[in-house]
Amino acid sequence: MPNFLKSKAKLLILIYGVIIALVLLFALAFMTNYADVHVFYRYGTDKQAIFNSSSVLNINGQTNSELFTYFSKLASSGGADANNPLYELLEGKSGSTVFVDSGLAQIVYNFQTDMSDFNQQLIIYFVVSIILFSVMLICSNQSRKVYYISNLVVGITVPLLITVYSVVMLVKNLNLMNRFLDNQDLFKAVAYLQNGKIEAIDKNNAINDWNIILDHTEKVNVTPFIFGIIVIILVIVYSIFMAIYTLYRFKESSKRRAEIIERAANNND
Repeated sequence: MPNFLKSKAKLLILIYGVIIALVLLFALAFMTNYADVHVFYRYGTDKQAIFNSSSVLNINGQTNSELFTYFSKLASSGGADANNPLYELLEGKSGSTVFVDSGLAQIVYNFQTDMSDFNQQLIIYFVVSIILFSVMLICSNQSRKVYYISNLVVGITVPLLITVYSVVMLVKNLNLMNRFLDNQDLFKAVAYLQNGKIEAIDKNNAINDWNIILDHTEKVNVTPFIFGIIVIILVIVYSIFMAIYTLYRFKESSKRRAEIIERAANNND
């Protein structure tokens, strides 16, 4: 094992880079399952989001109309579909703007903006981590047979910084996952209703059949969050391994390092 750790330094450190690269893969795929979990909005003079059914358009000309209509009809249905878990969120409320008045629009808005912000933070997390990893390569931690103080400092500091950053991102990922789980029925319904590829008549039929929504939103689940947990924990675990590995290499090469330093000192004399 000691010979393997010494001879495979380049491989072990490059694996670290590959694991960090998984963060970018996660960031690129993260929002895919939640692309339709959104509500169109505009900002008022007070910089607060305003939601309505028709005046807010995206580039495809889509509006919140079907979203508003669904929740308005659902509120007035008296819970006709006993399987629909959203009715209890609307109980006692009615009207064409019930989606907004019930606070559901704000929940969706908060989730979509926080998810977008987290996705951007993932990119920053990847860039920072890969730059720190590059510092290890610049200091030749992957190729030096003898580790010096500079290799020790870099080989411990870089993984430590990446570990701390990873823990922060892990907590944010878990918080968003918990919010998704708390509101997953709402987000599934919104994803279905805001899907521009689904016909309006099918969306209207979903008022009386909750299973229609479930059948079309199987991908709106916690899988991306779980993948994120796995990736980030993998980065943390390997970062800790890298720090331990660096310490091992520094101690293991202490005798040769001392000989090299002594020889250099004698040559200078």
